[in-house]
Amino acid sequence: MKYLSLILVASFLLSCAHQSSSSIKSLNGKIQLHIEVDENSALKYSIDFENEAVITSSALGFDIENLPSFGKNIEITSTKIESVENEWTPVYGERSKVKDHYKQAVFLVTEKIEPYRQMEVTFRVYNEGVAFNYKFLAQDGIDSI
Repeated sequence: MKYLSLILVASFLLSCAHQSSSSIKSLNGKIQLHIEVDENSALKYSIDFENEAVITSSALGFDIENLPSFGKNIEITSTKIESVENEWTPVYGERSKVKDHYKQAVFLVTEKIEPYRQMEVTFRVYNEGVAFNYKFLAQDGIDSI
């Protein structure tokens, strides 16, 4: 029992630690997305198709007028990964229902230095490709970008 408690506590502590990398595969396993914070604290991604690199390590971030660039001195402070299986109805077309199946990862990214900005980067990994978007979160002292 003592060892079980120790293992549970260690697992909890490891799950709370900041991640520096993560990988997600498409539902069919052919596409793999890699996200990492490199040795310079920059957020990067790469994509493999059938174990061949199609997009090599590429930086994510923004140069914002009148503010410091956002994409360096950052850390991934949380990650949420899920599989999604939806259907939607097109206005016109050959099919009455369209399948929308993918794996999604939402990364909360936080600056390690002032002004400690945050954003969410969401990736969707489909069997056919990868999509991503940025979401700037409301933050004290920042009312526009």
